[in-house]
Amino acid sequence: MKKITFYLLIVTIVFTSLTSLSKNIYSSPFIESTFEFTNYLDNYVSLKPNDSALPIADANCQNITVYLDASGNASILASDINIGSVGDGFSIDISTFSCSDIGLPVDVTLTVTDSSDGSSDTCTAQITVLDSNNPTITLNGLAIISVEACSSYTEQGAIANDNCSVTAPIAIDASAVNMNVP
Repeated sequence: MKKITFYLLIVTIVFTSLTSLSKNIYSSPFIESTFEFTNYLDNYVSLKPNDSALPIADANCQNITVYLDASGNASILASDINIGSVGDGFSIDISTFSCSDIGLPVDVTLTVTDSSDGSSDTCTAQITVLDSNNPTITLNGLAIISVEACSSYTEQGAIANDNCSVTAPIAIDASAVNMNVP
């Protein structure tokens, strides 16, 4: 925009100078002048485009995957889903995730604004929330227990801890019991 305006200014100055020079030549006292000077700048038209018609803000999103931490939480920034957006203000509508977000993708809206013209644009990214932390199981009692044949055994229990709540009871797999020990 500035270059076009600058070039037009230079052309105008040169044209005005040449026109004035031509007028001086034709108005010489030795030659009868029939030249009529016309100022073409009276009908000047600006070539500057209307900036308000072209919004500057442009939002472009990318889908991402986030992993929950040991507390069962994750967070993102606008820059995590932004991929080449244009503007100077970036915000998202959802930035924190928890165990309840595991499963279906969560739609997050990125809003990009440009303060120079007040324009804004939005896009939506899908955030997939995963839990890669394995639960820990703590046994109550000894890790190896010997039980006499035909005698009873009472399970001493186990405690499971996970960053997301444990929804299934702890079960001991019978294949872990060695029946071949005399």
